[in-house]
Amino acid sequence: MPRYPPGVTRVTESLLRPAVCADTLDADPDLARWAALADWPVLPHDAFERAAVVLERDTQGLWLVGREGSLRGRAQVNLVDGALGDRLRRGVSTKEALARAVGARDGKRPAVVDLTLGWARDTALLSTLGCRVHARERSPVMAALLEDGLARAHREPRLRAVCERISWEFVQDDSALGFDAPNPTMGAAPVLLMDPMFPGRESSALVRLPLRLAAAVVGADLDATELLAAALAAPAARVVVRRPRGSPALQASRAPDLTVDGGRTTRFDVYLGRGGRGAVGDAPPTA
Repeated sequence: MPRYPPGVTRVTESLLRPAVCADTLDADPDLARWAALADWPVLPHDAFERAAVVLERDTQGLWLVGREGSLRGRAQVNLVDGALGDRLRRGVSTKEALARAVGARDGKRPAVVDLTLGWARDTALLSTLGCRVHARERSPVMAALLEDGLARAHREPRLRAVCERISWEFVQDDSALGFDAPNPTMGAAPVLLMDPMFPGRESSALVRLPLRLAAAVVGADLDATELLAAALAAPAARVVVRRPRGSPALQASRAPDLTVDGGRTTRFDVYLGRGGRGAVGDAPPTA
């Protein structure tokens, strides 16, 4: 399988480390494993109750919980119900922006490597569309939430096929791209997908709570331009970058080959690999 070029070291503005409760770790080996790996604060119950951001498990699964200010509330990776679960039940059309951006069309379902997994929305939507997706996550917080979310989704018969099209890995060494293609089904030149977080935007109170919580514990992807440069050097069919609508292209030295309108707030910048072709409805980049 092809070897991707050396990755770049992740640079973030990490703000908070989520605490875990010492009383729960003996009965929760999965959470204990992630806590040991990431060196999260393990607090006695009374101190845990006062922590600003925590990871806790209840009968509905693992949650990232904020207890102060604009972070008050909780979020989890949930493919079964909630907004994403409802979205997966409705299905995904090849006419939708994400599908067009990765090059999916009638009879074609490209293999996709999601380089910035986050809350797994794009990965789940693409798998529902029929794409095989290999996702990479560099934050142990988000990796723990993903592991829990996929395990719960896999117990749902209607989601089993969706889960089986998803593979993922936690990139402990912080390399962004330095890996062999994960399995033969991904092919020699998959689509590479990026949705980096940017300073300021995700911390705004106008942004949905899951993004605010993720920004608080992960920080902004300050290496996004380096990640894109490494992706463009990889043997990919195309590289797709989700961008805020109206923002400049992520890399000033190369304009995207295509742009796909993602709605009121976002767009997809598409960089084609050698021999790549745009889908019907794609547009050249706007000035």
